[in-house]
Amino acid sequence: MTRILLSGNEAIAQGAWEAGARAGVGYPGTPSTETLERFATLPGVYAEWAPNEKVALEVAAGVSLAGMRSPRIEPEIVFKLNKAIPGETPGAALEAVEWLALGFEIVDCVFPDWKFQPADFVASFGLHAALIVGKPVRIEPDTLPTLAEQLPTFKLVC
Repeated sequence: MTRILLSGNEAIAQGAWEAGARAGVGYPGTPSTETLERFATLPGVYAEWAPNEKVALEVAAGVSLAGMRSPRIEPEIVFKLNKAIPGETPGAALEAVEWLALGFEIVDCVFPDWKFQPADFVASFGLHAALIVGKPVRIEPDTLPTLAEQLPTFKLVC
């Protein structure tokens, strides 16, 4: 085993490469400058500077989806619980929610035409690939009755 002396930022690149990453993108500025510069020296990688953070994120998202077989995107309502749900009614469930956010889940399926049995789904470690969470909106106690009333008929239109 060869020993090399690396800074912490360089070690991030080395660790990513050793874990199988073969593409890297960044926007100049610490820590990405040192990390991407080190990553670019490693064998078999693609490294790119992006003009801004948004483009860097877009390239990284594209690379992360590259190995998928049949990706789909699903709209989701994402929530954070601040305590155990105190009952079985929608109102009780909402009492335990700290915030809600619009989200999108990226799912993938290794089975042709998305046809599979539940046991196949479990054996393949599920379909979840990524979750993109929008801006959280805090739930105020005075809005709980209205939200509980609207919950059964809620529809997400994209």
